[in-house]
Amino acid sequence: MTVVLDSHETLYEPRRKPVVPDMPPKMAPDTNQGTHPLEPLLKVEDLTVTFGRGETALTALNGIDLQVAPGELLGVVGESGAGKSLLSAALMGLLPREGRIASGKVTLAGDRIDTLGDAEMQKIRGRRIGMIFQDPMTSLNPLLTIGDQITETLVSTLNLTSSQARKRMLELLDEIGITEPQIREKSYPHEFSGGMRQRVVIALALAGEPELVLADEPTTALDVSLQKQIIGLIANLCKTRSAGVILITHDMGVVAQNADRVAVMYAGRVVEVGPTAQLMTNPMHPYTRGLIQSIPPLDYRPNRLTQIPGAMPRLRHIPSGCAFHPRCPQAVDACRQVTPAMERRGDRQARCLLYADDPIKAGGVA
Repeated sequence: MTVVLDSHETLYEPRRKPVVPDMPPKMAPDTNQGTHPLEPLLKVEDLTVTFGRGETALTALNGIDLQVAPGELLGVVGESGAGKSLLSAALMGLLPREGRIASGKVTLAGDRIDTLGDAEMQKIRGRRIGMIFQDPMTSLNPLLTIGDQITETLVSTLNLTSSQARKRMLELLDEIGITEPQIREKSYPHEFSGGMRQRVVIALALAGEPELVLADEPTTALDVSLQKQIIGLIANLCKTRSAGVILITHDMGVVAQNADRVAVMYAGRVVEVGPTAQLMTNPMHPYTRGLIQSIPPLDYRPNRLTQIPGAMPRLRHIPSGCAFHPRCPQAVDACRQVTPAMERRGDRQARCLLYADDPIKAGGVA
């Protein structure tokens, strides 16, 4: 399967072993701070989420900086435990009881939302931010028909009358590819296949015409044959509505085919962000390079699959300095002592001392 842009330019061909440089690409620093030609719809600045308080508090998200423009699909990738789903929970105001936003700022279309209370966030959810969860069976009410669930969402978010909501519900079912919507609206979730249930969840997320859609592993429960259809549906529907999308996944192939830009997370931090084509063909951070090299080749059987040694650290045992240094093949002594800052190269950024002119000044001593 070859990954291509709309212009049919090949980005990444997993049938051949990816050619990834051993050393970072040599690119001149760029002082241009823009990461997308459009004004950001979502802007996350230095977002930090902690669990517990005082000296025993654990930092789960640490200084997250992200932007999403209208109509843009940002892929967020990383291993389990990197903090991807926690990031979406923080943006939705759905952190677990023990978690809190300790610092940082989140703005949506210029409105700050990280300081809102539960009542105010309830007005944001569904109406301005839509959410697509992993398992559609846990997102749908088994006691209500598909039509009733979508209609209820439309009435509550858009203040439509029952007749207006039903008309719009049928239009949504048609848009997401459900045939014979006048008949299928009377079906219950268990009467739909997994792919059809996920399409209904997409309709629910888009019912309120949100400005931003968070898709948290939306294809995990689906067959491979359905994954491309569902992700493509999300991308196309959101682009026609100029809605921004954050697609959270551990599948590098999914983001390679669909994302405009990619953010790579490790141990609660964003370690690299940049345009998909550049990141997939010429990764900057050693962790990103390891993720891409871990994709098995299809045209030959290697003696041993490439893997990143070790595992994602637990919150109580995040290493000093660069959190990735125990697993990094390019780690030096400074990596164990200095927490790297984001280094910019053109329209890309990487949190790695390999790109710092002065490693000591580039970060802080852990």
